[in-house]
Amino acid sequence: MKSFHIAWKDFIIRFLDRKSFLLMIVMPVLLTAILGSALAGVMNGNIDLPTTNVGVISGDDDILSTNFQTMLNDPEITELIVVTKVSDPYELTTLLESDKIDVGIELPLNWSEKLASSYDESLVKLYVDPGKELQGDIVQSIVSSYTKQVASIYATTNIVVEDLFAQQKVQADVNEVVAAVANPLDEKASNYENIVTGEPVGKKAISGMQYYAAGMGVMFLLFSAMNGAKSILQERHEQTLARMMITPTSSLTILVGKFLGTLYYTVIQFTIFLLATTFIFGVDWGEDVLQVIAVSSVYAVSVAGLSILLAAVVRDEKTADGFGSIGVQILALLGGSMIPLNTFPNAIQKIADFTPNKWALEGFLNIMEGTSWDTLLLPIAILLCVGLSAVVVGTWRLIPR
Repeated sequence: MKSFHIAWKDFIIRFLDRKSFLLMIVMPVLLTAILGSALAGVMNGNIDLPTTNVGVISGDDDILSTNFQTMLNDPEITELIVVTKVSDPYELTTLLESDKIDVGIELPLNWSEKLASSYDESLVKLYVDPGKELQGDIVQSIVSSYTKQVASIYATTNIVVEDLFAQQKVQADVNEVVAAVANPLDEKASNYENIVTGEPVGKKAISGMQYYAAGMGVMFLLFSAMNGAKSILQERHEQTLARMMITPTSSLTILVGKFLGTLYYTVIQFTIFLLATTFIFGVDWGEDVLQVIAVSSVYAVSVAGLSILLAAVVRDEKTADGFGSIGVQILALLGGSMIPLNTFPNAIQKIADFTPNKWALEGFLNIMEGTSWDTLLLPIAILLCVGLSAVVVGTWRLIPR
């Protein structure tokens, strides 16, 4: 019972602190508005991809080359790509250097014959302007998808026909058998919607406002760990903890109260932030409220636990302030709150797995996309383990003091 009194006292003091209120509640809302609005046209389901000017070299009238060029002139694709026919590699290079095209495609001679015999998807040669990596990726994706589908048709046709003749179940003309097997596959592959689609990876696309609402909320909750640790260090410096120890109150009871105080504040802080972003900016946090509650609750436990651990490993408030100004920013950067994590190298992404805010952000983004509970089990388990482990280690180090 005493732990709850201590927790409530800490919560009231911090909640009524004007400076703390501005930093922990108003600031994340403002940053969400600024960053979310600035990147509204970049991170959403209606991304305006740049028009890509493509030069194509085709040295013969091979059926595969002809079909590929027909595909590039399909209305679905001409929204993204403008095709220019080029005679040779020299002309292609000249057009690239003069910035008249962004990407060059050199189709191989006898493409269908070579692909049928080797299934080699790298027969097509691409030339990409060094400053046009995005356009290069778009064209590479189209070429790769087309080649894979055709190679699959060739491979499937060969396997089926060889198997039929090996079992001597086919008496018809070979060409008729091949046509019977290949035509349905070819018809399926001719559907260009299979090559380029505009659907988001998840069930729903995440807007810039949604991303930075989750990112800023997760980042500023980390400051609660700093403030919780500072509260303990300040009371130790002012001898408040020493006076509390004189009373019939155990050290464990006091630390549990400190943990709960940070937990209360973190939960209320995030609740206010969630309501503000929902009603002011129209941020959609997902259809399942219970999922949002689950992830935010375990993240609050993680943050509150880290406050105890931080108080156990630092000696004074200045050190805790240093962690708040530098450490939180590093964790926020690694965890994806400032820049989407998929833009970092793989090595950095692996390091990010050790930051609790990364798992919280991933959980919220998955919820916004419309995920299942199975997907959230890992982030929830990791955040809960981080929080409980931090509480145990921090308490173990603080009690002897």
